[in-house]
Amino acid sequence: MQGKDEEHRLRNRVNLVAGVFLAGLLVLAFWTVKLFVDQEKLQRCLDSRRTNCFEVEQRPQGEIRLPAH
Repeated sequence: MQGKDEEHRLRNRVNLVAGVFLAGLLVLAFWTVKLFVDQEKLQRCLDSRRTNCFEVEQRPQGEIRLPAH
């Protein structure tokens, strides 16, 4: 009986590791697709010669920033 319990625990552990690995692959696939979709949207915006395709951070006029040492 001990052999079957150990085999069952090992199989459960392997299934858990495989499930976590597959979940990671799925998250990576969704992230990659989102990245391609965002790049395509940006490219379409730029191709249409629009000038407001992405935000550009502007500093306040009166502020002077010195480089950090």
